[in-house]
This record gives sequence, structure tokens and C-alpha cells, in this order.
Amino acid sequence: MKFKHALVLMALGFSMNAFADGWAKGPCAEDVKKLCSDVEKGEGRVIKCLKEHEAQLSEACKAKRDEKKGKRKEMNQEKRKEHLEARKTKIEEKLKKLEESKAAAPGSAPAAP
Repeated sequence: MKFKHALVLMALGFSMNAFADGWAKGPCAEDVKKLCSDVEKGEGRVIKCLKEHEAQLSEACKAKRDEKKGKRKEMNQEKRKEHLEARKTKIEEKLKKLEESKAAAPGSAPAAP
């Protein structure tokens, strides 16, 4: 069991490093060098550093950050929509089963057409 937890933590660490590496490239590369060069990569430290120096970020880096936030928000809205559709479907299925069981119950009134 400990091995499984270690693998999960390693995977999370790797993905956070990959995410931080993404910030260290492109429009935020100079900001990372200038503002966060002394920060050790991993566990979200570079991202935290950039957030701490938000007022000093270049316009290009801020634009990239805002773009990523917009995409994340869009994804979250899509996931919420999918979740609500799934809930609606489940509720409709339960309602249908309930109506069917009422109609099949002895002595119940006939179902309305």
C-alpha cells in the first residue's frame, strides 16, 4: 500500500514539475528567471513565486496566465454541465421506475396517458 501512495505522490510531483516547466518557457520565461531564479522547482514553488510577484509580471506573462485561467474556467463549466446532465438523467430514470412500479402495484389507479 505504501508503494502505491509513493507512486501517486511521485506522479503528482512530476506533473507539478511539468506544469512549472511550462511557466518557465514561453512568455513567462524571463519573469521566472528574473523573479524566481532562486526558487527550487517542484511542488508548485515556481507558480507560488510567480503569484507572489504578480504585480511585477510582464504583460505577456499576465496574458498567458489569464489565458490559462480562462481555459480552466471553461473546462470547469463544461464538467459542471456534464455533471448536471448526468444527474438529470439519473433523476429521470428514477422517476420513470417509480411511475412504473406505481402502475404495476395491485390496487393502484391506472397511469395517466
